[in-house]
Parts: sequence; C-alpha cells; structure tokens
Amino acid sequence: MLGCEVEGTPPVLITWKKDKVELLDSPHSPVLDNRSLMIFHFLLDGGGSPSDKENYTWVAKNHFGLVVSRKA
Repeated sequence: MLGCEVEGTPPVLITWKKDKVELLDSPHSPVLDNRSLMIFHFLLDGGGSPSDKENYTWVAKNHFGLVVSRKA
C-alpha cells in the first residue's frame, strides 16, 4: 500500500500516477477512502517481469495550485 496524507482548504483532489500516466481506480489497484493506493498483486508482463514495478506518484490539486509527491 502506498500512502497519501494531504489536507487543504478547499479540499484537494488526489490523482495517482504510474510513470506519469494517470491510474484509474480498478479492482487490481483501488484508491482507498484514506487516499492510499492499494496494489493487491503484481501483474507480470509478457517476459515474466512485474509490470507494476514502476515509479508511482500522487498529485494533490485545488484551485490554489498543486503538489506532486516524490517517487515511490
């Protein structure tokens, strides 16, 4: 599980990215109510290597601006 602890006024919208590509909420990697990203199992690519082994970041955004996390 990758955590995300962010607060803001007005509330912030959190977007998770995998190698700069936005992740959509899915059964494989859902975004939890506390904004953390849960990866239940690693998917394998065609060569048998984990395709989920990438850089993950989150973006917190409201109308005052945005913050990007460090890579996880």
